[in-house]
Amino acid sequence: MSTTDDLRATLDQHGHDLVDTGVRQRTAAVRHRVRVVRRRRRAAGAVGTAAAAAVVAALVLVPGGPQRTDDLQPAATLAGHDVAPEIESYGITYRLTGVVGGDEDDVHLSVDPSGTDRLVTWATSGPDDTVEVEPTFASTVRITAPDLTDRLLVPAGSDGDLHVSVADGTVGLAVYERARSAPGSVGDDSVSFRPERAGGALLGAVVGEVGESAVSVPAIAGGQAVVVVTECVGGDDDTMLEVDLGGQPGFTLGSCGAERAAVDPAAWGGQTVPTRPGQDVTLDARLVDGVGRPVDDPDARLAVGLYDAPATVRTVVGTDLPELVERDGRTWRFDRVEGSEAGADRFYVRPDASGTPHLAVVATQDVSGARVRLDAGDTVVLTEAGGSTTARIGDDQRAGGRVLKGASSRSRFAVAFYLPVD
Repeated sequence: MSTTDDLRATLDQHGHDLVDTGVRQRTAAVRHRVRVVRRRRRAAGAVGTAAAAAVVAALVLVPGGPQRTDDLQPAATLAGHDVAPEIESYGITYRLTGVVGGDEDDVHLSVDPSGTDRLVTWATSGPDDTVEVEPTFASTVRITAPDLTDRLLVPAGSDGDLHVSVADGTVGLAVYERARSAPGSVGDDSVSFRPERAGGALLGAVVGEVGESAVSVPAIAGGQAVVVVTECVGGDDDTMLEVDLGGQPGFTLGSCGAERAAVDPAAWGGQTVPTRPGQDVTLDARLVDGVGRPVDDPDARLAVGLYDAPATVRTVVGTDLPELVERDGRTWRFDRVEGSEAGADRFYVRPDASGTPHLAVVATQDVSGARVRLDAGDTVVLTEAGGSTTARIGDDQRAGGRVLKGASSRSRFAVAFYLPVD
């Protein structure tokens, strides 16, 4: 697997099978080797952090050279369009920080780590609503959408560069930061679980205190699957988070060594686990070391939540297609699916050229010995074990796949398209 989307899809499909035993020992060895490197990076970054302490905002315009927060200008209009002082995403309120650009055909934004989640949206002058969005922290996409309706969600702690361009006219960016949690959320300003994720209700959540080593969330499944959403930050690189579900051994979910993470962890995926309605799915989470032994970490903070999974509308080539999907701060609804005949060595389709944003899910069947390429716009995944990838796709782009090696009469492809709900 070669992208975060591919990894996320695999975990979503097989998370219930991840019962770590030998993996823990291998993970511990790897983390031991990288620990020194990470600490050196932190030390090297300390000088830069101190120098930046006086900088209030975390997004700065970079047109040929870094400029500071004064370049985020308060404004009521951008490229001739009214800019809302507040917008909502997943029920969360974001407040306008400022705008940049609007007088040229491209704009560069330098994104520094922040303590809160942010949304970036854009507007263009003239009739061209198609922009190319190139973030260094996510895949490049071409998006056609009415001005100031589409967006990019930037989680707390993320950094990198963002380049947005338009072929005809000018483009400007509006930057928003999280102001209020969705009503009924569980948590605080540093991490919060909203009451709904992709149409699935929050069954329970706990945000632990700093240094707390174990938490439990009693819950009963409401449908055929649940989604486990977790976050663990501030601890040692060797501290890991382990969860059990309904009293059954579960899975280990990576290091707690990040300094910051998303305030809204539900926006960044989770582990989908099959259940029965009414099943006890009490979630037990604990801090462990690389070989699975419970540990105390005075600086780590863990948070866990459990959601009902969205309903599945179709299953194609071994991939479940949910009715609703969350991506880039928006909710997307299943529109249609197209598939190849059995034995196809390639299959590609395009979205409707309607000016409406599209999300594509490209899936292929697991065929022993086959090597397959999946394409969704600018996202490319190579796989030898089947699976799927999900990505934004422009009107002029295509989605599908082809067999690179080991063609078989069982080879099949499917492409599902989703449209924005809001």
